[in-house]
Amino acid sequence: MRRIFGVRTIEKSIDEILKNIPKIYFITMITLIMFHIAFLILLYGYDHDHVFGLSNLFDLDDEGNFPTWFSTINLFTSSLLLYIIYRVTYES
Repeated sequence: MRRIFGVRTIEKSIDEILKNIPKIYFITMITLIMFHIAFLILLYGYDHDHVFGLSNLFDLDDEGNFPTWFSTINLFTSSLLLYIIYRVTYES
């Protein structure tokens, strides 16, 4: 690994971040699904409507919660990547 004044170069850091993005997305999706399943079990199995007010934050069928924000960030990221591809393709 190349270092300049004891600091890794920017290219290496960006490459490492880009390699980890699919893992981060996958782990986030699995975590949101697991929270949703846990709250469904608490709701239907143990008759707890609101567990400290968190059940609405992880409901996949509701709006204005963590899964909705995750989907919004996914759409924004994909549109940004498509714009970058467009600019690189037509500028060269």
